[in-house]
Amino acid sequence: QSLVWTVEGRTDPNENGISVSLSTNTSTEVVSDLSITNTVKDEVFICTVIYTLGGSETENVTLKALSATVTADNTTFNSPANVTLTCDYTSSSLTPTFSWSYEGNVIPSETQSTYTILSSVGTDSGKYSCDVTWPTVGTFTAADFVLYIREVVTPTTTYYMGRDIATTTLTCTGYGDALTGVVWTSLLGTNLTAMTARLQTTNYTHEAELDFQHNSISDIVTCKFIYSADGAEITGENKTLQYID
Repeated sequence: QSLVWTVEGRTDPNENGISVSLSTNTSTEVVSDLSITNTVKDEVFICTVIYTLGGSETENVTLKALSATVTADNTTFNSPANVTLTCDYTSSSLTPTFSWSYEGNVIPSETQSTYTILSSVGTDSGKYSCDVTWPTVGTFTAADFVLYIREVVTPTTTYYMGRDIATTTLTCTGYGDALTGVVWTSLLGTNLTAMTARLQTTNYTHEAELDFQHNSISDIVTCKFIYSADGAEITGENKTLQYID
């Protein structure tokens, strides 16, 4: 007698890391081990025993390919939106447990299949992932989900200038996805185009600076961040430049 493994829908059962090894073969017993090292979908494996004197028997084994994916309604939100991330996982008879991580660090006490960020802020931008653990099987780590929370903050809103301070550096900090650029505007009509402006991006943070050169008068300046994906604009708080003679 002999034993043959086949896979529904495959012409070559040994593809994608699947291998068959014959461990015991006697006159009365055939034992075959099926070793599966890489599968990405549910499949049915068919074991067929062919008897020497004729006839055969088959037995089907269904393999569930366990997996997990982090999803959300969108990848980009404006602060202070409430954002819910969902760990979509393979349903089976096993009851899994969950854990969540942010930028590679475990988020304490988050053990449900969903994770909600209430009143999100720009610093919530980053990579999120979930771990799904099935009893007796193991743990699957979902690929990183990159979340962008758009926000513009102005750490300082009032600056003081005088005769001895010819230049004052204004700062705006933005968060979220990629920018087209930053536009600085004087509400009093001061020409800012000749002044030095800088923009530095690190991961999900955008630091914008403007070297404001005063002309012996007070002013009010704003910064406006323009996002590349959809042209959305977010303007920071007014910056008051108070000239003291």
